[in-house]
Amino acid sequence: MRKPYPQRARKSLAELFWARVCKVDGDGCWEWQGCVDENGYATMNNPAFSSRKCSRIAYFLHYGEFDKSLNVLHTCDNPRCVRIDHLYLGTQKRNGEDMKARKRSSWGSRNGQSKLTDAQVLEIRARLDQARGEHGAQTDIAKAFGITASHVCRIASGEAWAQL
Repeated sequence: MRKPYPQRARKSLAELFWARVCKVDGDGCWEWQGCVDENGYATMNNPAFSSRKCSRIAYFLHYGEFDKSLNVLHTCDNPRCVRIDHLYLGTQKRNGEDMKARKRSSWGSRNGQSKLTDAQVLEIRARLDQARGEHGAQTDIAKAFGITASHVCRIASGEAWAQL
């Protein structure tokens, strides 16, 4: 007769999670040592938790249930960090504002979709200053740079390329 295998104790989500975190002394980030997604954010597959994002799992393990419509944001801008005092809840709008304030978003010529360089935008503004009041100036400038007149208008008003 065969002896039954001894039952292994199942590890909790917290035990599985924190075993993959490198904690440092001081105020530094606690970095996830497991998988990351295509954007470098720490991820973990675990059927016990609905999200794969480790920042959300860390927040849940520390605070418990939270509003799932909110994002878990980083004060440290380190996508592998799961240190609880580096994480806070915020809206998608707040996340975008933080990204912009920390210059982490792809604005201006850093945006792969951009047709203009910073130098071209400055030249457009200089041409607009010279042509102030001339009829059709925005259309002529738009044709010269291969953009729309409405985009030239947004550059002129500071709505587009406001960082320059």
